[in-house]
Amino acid sequence: MNYTELTDQEVIARALEGREAAYRELIGRYERPVFSLIYRLVRDRERAEDLAQDTFIKVLNHLERYDPTYKFSSWIFKI
Repeated sequence: MNYTELTDQEVIARALEGREAAYRELIGRYERPVFSLIYRLVRDRERAEDLAQDTFIKVLNHLERYDPTYKFSSWIFKI
């Protein structure tokens, strides 16, 4: 399945079904923006990489809490 053609909500639905490729797609979509935001805050590349990784672990562990009435990008940046 080509996840790049799906909306965030469609990818999230598949990730919640346990499809690892869908979760990897979410990381691919948001890895750079999440890292960039964190880097602007901490100004340390290594620390920003660690914090970005922590963010995606939290996404994996709490994805079922995401409310699809809001943009996924808004939710992930709150983490």
